[in-house]
Amino acid sequence: MRFMKKFFNVLMAFILLGAIGWGVFWLLRLFWESLISLQSDLASAIIAASTTVIVAVLTIVVGRYYERKKEIETQQHARKIEIYEAFLEKWFGKLFEIGQSKSESKDLLSDTEFLQFLAEFTRKLILWGSDDVVKSYSEFRRKSLNAAQTSSTSVDILLQFEQLLFAIRKDIGHANQSLKPGDLLTLFLNDFQSDSE
Repeated sequence: MRFMKKFFNVLMAFILLGAIGWGVFWLLRLFWESLISLQSDLASAIIAASTTVIVAVLTIVVGRYYERKKEIETQQHARKIEIYEAFLEKWFGKLFEIGQSKSESKDLLSDTEFLQFLAEFTRKLILWGSDDVVKSYSEFRRKSLNAAQTSSTSVDILLQFEQLLFAIRKDIGHANQSLKPGDLLTLFLNDFQSDSE
């Protein structure tokens, strides 16, 4: 019964599309035949006027479409930068917190606060992050969470974190062309060496 209903709906959609297509074809044919039967000067004037109107309308519509698309991209770009900056600020804070005692820093995040931040970041990432950033973040989380059960070393996890940083940079417009694995990590880790070096 359900299959028949679905089949009937698809069949009706095809019939309707066919009818609309036939109607458009018939109207265009009627218009063309009317143009041919007119004197050549009048037909030329009608074609020129129609072309001018169609081109003007298409120019406006296409221009508005690209203008709106650019506006959306600009808003998304600003939002992404805000989210990524907050993420990097918290992560670098957590990384630099290692090695500091409680007395050296008053602004240390508790583990609970950091986990709450990560949950909020994940929610925002689902909405705003590019496919590459979401995939890199997911892989970084997976490697970090499974480090004890797998053979992942801290270097593997750091390199995956760097892949996330590369994806974030790419998402906000950087090419990363002359950068290789380890280049970003050496900016904030002293004496970093990957296994490939």
